[in-house]
Amino acid sequence: MPSRRGASSSIIPVSDALADLSPDQKRFEQALQGEKTRIAALCKTIRPWGGSRITEIVDATVFHCGLYYAECLPRSAPRRSRAKLKAEIRKAVALADRLSTALRSIWSSQDPTVYEWLAPVMLTRWSAGDGIRHVQPLDPALLRSLDELRRCLAQLDQALPDDRGGRRTAVAFENLVRWLAGIHCHFTGSVSAGSLFGYVAAKAAPISTKGHFFRYVGAVAELLQSVQNRFPAAKFDLPSGNDALRKSLERLAARRDITWLVNDRG
Repeated sequence: MPSRRGASSSIIPVSDALADLSPDQKRFEQALQGEKTRIAALCKTIRPWGGSRITEIVDATVFHCGLYYAECLPRSAPRRSRAKLKAEIRKAVALADRLSTALRSIWSSQDPTVYEWLAPVMLTRWSAGDGIRHVQPLDPALLRSLDELRRCLAQLDQALPDDRGGRRTAVAFENLVRWLAGIHCHFTGSVSAGSLFGYVAAKAAPISTKGHFFRYVGAVAELLQSVQNRFPAAKFDLPSGNDALRKSLERLAARRDITWLVNDRG
């Protein structure tokens, strides 16, 4: 049976500091591994896409569940005011607007020296699916990108409430879902291992309750629920049932935190 660190690092790079778990995390992992019925149910959801590497996938899954547990501990979620963050966002909106205006003025001068120096950057080609709204198709790509950045920052300013900050509700579980998506995409050949660090890119959110990924995440949630009462210090944010899980995945997709490369039809 592969070691926890070996299995995990073969899927997602894990630093030595991260791999050296605290005694609490090790105890949590051991509790998960001791839930034989839930582990068997998890293996059943992995078998259709994991093939002969089920043990390795379970090992990596349990490892990331340990990281999820660490995020649920009170000491890992300091509270802070959003006032400073919102001030920085508004400053960024103003700077993006000023930069866009200045660059348009410079570019429209039609000075050949301006074109010679700025064209390599201003005319950078963007793919058709770059997500940028080409409201002014004759504008250079960089200006269109700046316009989109300003728009997104302004929407972010409106979306952030004027309350105390810190972790949002369910953020720890959402982080776990991103890592599980990385494991799933790696073993189904949907994305290379090197691109799994951070957010996973994909095509259509696998929110169908019949999909392989949905069943996999659901089995992980049930495994975590089976031991949560033994760890009262942690504030778990697990979805209660398939409908809550589906809504959680929908929120992730709607915020574009995750986009999916696979068509997960089961």
